[in-house]
Formats: sequence, structure tokens, C-alpha cells
Amino acid sequence: MTTANLQACFVTLQEGGDQVIQNKPILSFNDNIASTDPYTNNPPFILNRILSWDKCFLTFKTAPTASIVSLEVWYNDSNVTTNV
Repeated sequence: MTTANLQACFVTLQEGGDQVIQNKPILSFNDNIASTDPYTNNPPFILNRILSWDKCFLTFKTAPTASIVSLEVWYNDSNVTTNV
């Protein structure tokens, strides 16, 4: 997947039955895009939310060819880092 594909990729996140974030650029989750560190710490737009990950989805302006998108989400709860 190219950077151009990622620049045209948007995410919709749901909390329960409500869309709390709609069409947010996927690259906004990575505030370190220019560095070699791919992680964002404490993005304010998902702070203190309980997301329904099975209802969240990605939208592309143009579909990438033969691509698989894998998202890895880490969160910190009471100083215990957890991976989902």
C-alpha cells in the first residue's frame, strides 16, 4: 500500500451504536509520520472512549489494488499496556 493510498483512507469509529468519529483521515492517528516511529501516544479524539471495534471501518477514495489492511491498536489501562 502506498502513501497515496493511505492519504486517501478514512476511518469511522463507533462507540456502542453511535458514530463518534466519521471519516477521520487514517494518517491522523500517526503523528509521527515523518519519523521511523509508527506510534501515536494518547490521540485526544479517542481518549476515554469505549469503541465497538467490530462496527468500525475504513473507507478509501480509490480502492487499493490487492491490499490487506491490518490495524493494531494498543491501549494503556492502569499502567498495563494491552494489545487488542
